Amino acid sequence: MNTVINIRTEKAVRDEAKKVFSKMGMTTSAGINMFLNQVVLEKGMPFLPTSNAQKIKEKWDAAAVDAIKFGKRYTTAEEALADL
Repeated sequence: MNTVINIRTEKAVRDEAKKVFSKMGMTTSAGINMFLNQVVLEKGMPFLPTSNAQKIKEKWDAAAVDAIKFGKRYTTAEEALADL
């Protein structure tokens, strides 16, 4: 059964998030649902809240280097999905 959650956020934040979700091919509702599902799976926040943008960038850059170096590569989406 679906339910409705009302939240308060700044209009600019909502509008920017909506643009990001749209570029990813999803609605804002779907994006927020993904976040909530990750909270449930992680039993906490799915990321470490921080105001240190440089630290976040360094962590993501290191993860990207590892993924490129050690991760699997696929030539098609179908190939990637088949590996799931």
